[in-house]
Amino acid sequence: MFKHNLLNLDALKEFVCFLHGSWDKEVVMIELLRILKDILGCSRASAYLLDDGEFKLKAKIGGPDLLNSPQAIRQCQALAANFNLDDDIGVPVLLNGDLYIIPLKSPGELYGVVLYEVPKPSQALNDMVSIIATQASAALKNNWLADEKKMINEIISTFNSGPDLQVYYPRFAQKLKQIAPFDRLTITIPEPFYADSLIVYAEDSKNPFSVTRAPYENSAPSWVISTCQPIVENDLSENRNFLEDELLLNSGIRCALRVPLMSRGQVIGSLNIGSETPNAYSQREITLFIEVADRIGPAVENALVYEAINEKLGRALGQLDETFSAVLNALTVLLDKRDTGTKGHSLRVVRYAVAIAENLGVEGRELDDIRLGSLLHDIGKIGIPDSILFKPDKLTDEEWVIMKTHPKLGADIISKLGILSPALPIVLHHHEWFDGYGYPDGLAGGEIPLGARVFTIADAFDAMTSNRPYRKAKSIDEAVTELVRGRGSQFCPVCIDAFMRISLKELTSIYEECQFEVGFKSSCGIE
Repeated sequence: MFKHNLLNLDALKEFVCFLHGSWDKEVVMIELLRILKDILGCSRASAYLLDDGEFKLKAKIGGPDLLNSPQAIRQCQALAANFNLDDDIGVPVLLNGDLYIIPLKSPGELYGVVLYEVPKPSQALNDMVSIIATQASAALKNNWLADEKKMINEIISTFNSGPDLQVYYPRFAQKLKQIAPFDRLTITIPEPFYADSLIVYAEDSKNPFSVTRAPYENSAPSWVISTCQPIVENDLSENRNFLEDELLLNSGIRCALRVPLMSRGQVIGSLNIGSETPNAYSQREITLFIEVADRIGPAVENALVYEAINEKLGRALGQLDETFSAVLNALTVLLDKRDTGTKGHSLRVVRYAVAIAENLGVEGRELDDIRLGSLLHDIGKIGIPDSILFKPDKLTDEEWVIMKTHPKLGADIISKLGILSPALPIVLHHHEWFDGYGYPDGLAGGEIPLGARVFTIADAFDAMTSNRPYRKAKSIDEAVTELVRGRGSQFCPVCIDAFMRISLKELTSIYEECQFEVGFKSSCGIE
């Protein structure tokens, strides 16, 4: 007997040493059953882990699963509900005959159970089983803690995506569900500019990400912020303590958990989850949510600063855009009068160029750049002497050399005004030809910026269909024939094809509308 006990102690020491390694939970359960078989000589044993409220089989020895009937499962669940979770010492309990059950637990947590058959139980063997189960429970706890740490790190990593809450909030919500299921998630922050309001960033099972405002006074976040304490309302159908609780209940939420968001030692808001199931959150889940809230607080605060700056910047840019547009409109009128004397020329070429570009699939900021460049294409003619610019006769070779400097004069003007820099490619290259015989740089084909290739067609079409002092306007059909004749030489073939997809009705409408007003407005705003 003494020798047998020494062997049992050696086996137990070996098991404890094994548990000091980093093992998956399934491996721990397999080794647990092995040591039980070696020490107890049990013929059958099954090990289960608790997963979403159900016992899932992870290992077994000898014969079928011991929870192989609904009656056995109900009996096991009833016993599990009454296990003492105040400490980490598990005690074997007789189920029936020679079948015993022992919990795998730590204070406040049940990880699983082991069922085993032992033909000749004794107090000494029961004590040995308690020691083995306690050691296995400690290993499972460490495993769970490692999993939780990894899980929390993954959740926190979503906040490294950048300062825009709208970008990473859905991913954050998805990963946060690994800690505990929820049907509604909100981050609630006091409104920076209005003390009586809250900003609510929400994501739930029924609606996508949204940002709304809510009253601050008598709200749960105001209580959390003032007390720096978490609060859980286990069943809103029985008790509702805060202003928003009635709305939550009406939307199907029964249980609500709010924890403080911390940044640099200060409470900046609250992290809130809600479940349609009453009593949904355990102390462990509350503890995990508090850790998440502590760690995401600085990132949330940075996002708030980012959004506040963006909001103010947006308003400022809106005002700047209006001022910028007014200045451009005035400049457009002056350029039209100085060069062509034709009312609406600059706006018409803008509209034609935009129509061509849209047929090429250009959009957004690139389209705005084409719009701006088309508007300012001849700004360099400000530097051309009036004697040349307004000469009614044919220019001499020397005068023509001077006239051809206006693209570079315009580029010099634009380059000194950073806000107008997107116009530079068209201003500099709108007289380049597709075959390389244009000016000022003799670029050919794809070397010519797309905006300039587009604009050259718009400008040529408007010039041909407008009356000038020295000639009458061509008809649209005549102008189109000339453009097609220049396909591949003066004009980009792809851009000509895009121009040909503009309807006659649209071309006529552009000409008529631009006879009476001049206006410029960017689609994206000016930055």
